[in-house]
Amino acid sequence: MADKTAAIIAGPRWWGEVQTDRNGEPTLRENQATRKAQAKREREIMQEIVNELPEDCFVIQGGARGADSLAFSLCNTRGIHGAGVPYFGSKGRQGGYLRNQMMALLLNGLKLQGFKVKVVVVQPPEGLTTGTKMMADIAEKAGIYVKYVVYTEETEPTDAA
Repeated sequence: MADKTAAIIAGPRWWGEVQTDRNGEPTLRENQATRKAQAKREREIMQEIVNELPEDCFVIQGGARGADSLAFSLCNTRGIHGAGVPYFGSKGRQGGYLRNQMMALLLNGLKLQGFKVKVVVVQPPEGLTTGTKMMADIAEKAGIYVKYVVYTEETEPTDAA
């Protein structure tokens, strides 16, 4: 069991998506082509991250759109199993914090069972979003290794850990 791995992949909610209005039109029309190209590159980066995971990896995710759901979908395509932790909507603004805490607790539980654990954070050029930073901070405080994957549109992603 010592060779098993468990991971959380965290990142922005817009990761790999083109934001649209209620009519399905891109919200930033003047940047429509640029955003589509960025979203394509973000999906490629996420595929690279998922491809680096061992096949027997167990992935924990928060169920949010963007990085969470994209990573989970790509993991499922590879046959990598996992579990989602729901947003605690009834707790108001505390909901995201509670979800992130629960994901870190699950990861630590797997660590106690002999799993190698990590959190992979995708970081766009403009920096971490609030929720992604919160997840990384919670994991680091719990003694969980956090790998930051930083990229710009012009360069390949780099490990910043």
